[in-house]
Amino acid sequence: MGVVGNTGSMIPTYRGGEKVLLMPTAYANPGDIIVFEKNDSLIIHRVIFEFRGCYITKGDATWLPDWGCAQPKYVVVA
Repeated sequence: MGVVGNTGSMIPTYRGGEKVLLMPTAYANPGDIIVFEKNDSLIIHRVIFEFRGCYITKGDATWLPDWGCAQPKYVVVA
């Protein structure tokens, strides 16, 4: 179980403080919502592209993708 932070980057899919069910993973598909670590923080964003184990992610409420490759720790299942 995890809790979505209050940044608003995943609105309207998730709002701050919502609980989500997480499953540990090392792999994801485009369209999956994953949890990954960046600068000592856990981020919940959607995978928009994968190439050779490099996952490019983006918040649903943001225009631009995140910078760099994300390595999923969890995939959101509910």
